[in-house]
Amino acid sequence: MRVLMLEDRHEIMDAFTELLGGLGHEVCPCCDVYEADERLQEQEQGFDCYIVDLAMSTDGLGAEFVSDAHRGYFTGWVWLRTRVLSGHPEYAKRCILCSGYIDAFKGEYLSTDKDAKKLLCEVLLLSKQEIGEINKSEKLKKRLADIEKSI
Repeated sequence: MRVLMLEDRHEIMDAFTELLGGLGHEVCPCCDVYEADERLQEQEQGFDCYIVDLAMSTDGLGAEFVSDAHRGYFTGWVWLRTRVLSGHPEYAKRCILCSGYIDAFKGEYLSTDKDAKKLLCEVLLLSKQEIGEINKSEKLKKRLADIEKSI
């Protein structure tokens, strides 16, 4: 399975890359939205799975989306929603958002954006604690297995 991983912290990227590689998946690591945009353009068929950090720099996001990203806290979601899910809302089940800001994010988007709420019901959200223990995360492994079965 081809996985686009958008994460700006190298230690988290390394942990996910090791886990995913060990499970037989091909990881395309991207450290910012510029790189992720380039990889999307290069990959005509897209990716099978998208694992995205919720909180990162808004650089490269586009001025029209920066205010929606709330000073960088929700940049990953805005990127995922505008670059991937806007054209393929059915891919929401193939997406995993990771962050220490999951609770604030859920409160912000689930209460104010009906379209986001619909999509987010399908996206797997991993908290900072779950990210720290990804090798033990049955929730993550189950989601990856479910995605693999669906493609």
